[in-house]
Amino acid sequence: MNQTITVPKNEFQDLVCTVRRIEQLLSVLLDEEEEARQHKATYQYEHGEPEYGSKEWWEWADKKGIEAARKGKSITFKTNRELIDYLDSLR
Repeated sequence: MNQTITVPKNEFQDLVCTVRRIEQLLSVLLDEEEEARQHKATYQYEHGEPEYGSKEWWEWADKKGIEAARKGKSITFKTNRELIDYLDSLR
């Protein structure tokens, strides 16, 4: 049972380009995943720090952030523009 369809050449070329782009993005994603795995394998946790991403970690990170804010180790932005300007200055 052979089934064939006729596709205009330009549509076929668009399809090929799209597949190549998907392959490229997948390759980048796989590289980043491997890099994340390597980082996780070598990450040195602070004393008492739960595994990153766990419910316990989020509670620990929130508590640590609140403590830092109470000690004045935080930055307050009054407008979105102030935040954007600050982030741009970090480049």
